Amino acid sequence: MPGSRIIVSMVREALAKVEAVAMLAEVLKGGGSSSLLVRGDSMAPVIPDGARVDFQYVEACDLRLGEIVCFRQGDLAVAHRLVALRRTPAGARYLCKGDNRLLADPEFGPEALLGRVTGIDGRPVPPSPWAARLSRWQGAFPAAV
Repeated sequence: MPGSRIIVSMVREALAKVEAVAMLAEVLKGGGSSSLLVRGDSMAPVIPDGARVDFQYVEACDLRLGEIVCFRQGDLAVAHRLVALRRTPAGARYLCKGDNRLLADPEFGPEALLGRVTGIDGRPVPPSPWAARLSRWQGAFPAAV
């Protein structure tokens, strides 16, 4: 049946994505670096659809507001800009947002952090034009780090 072949193909694609995220996590958690082709326009124009993005392991304590980090969101690896850090009784929480998105991603903890983006199509990551504003904005929240 043609419909069942499509479903099998979709399942294979989903499993391949899950395996790719797991492999990326293993490489980065081991202190390594990796690069992947990314899909989507959530970080456009900084990271265009189809760009090759370089990732490197990073300790959570070394994260800086405004840098682009890679984290797990369900079965996906997402590369978005870090816009807030905060402490909770349960531990550190991170908030990211795609530059080309109106809403932020759901908060996540250090267990979801995979690494930081270190290059885009062979070029260094451009500095965030609004990192200073992020620091001032974050200071307005009592729970901010």
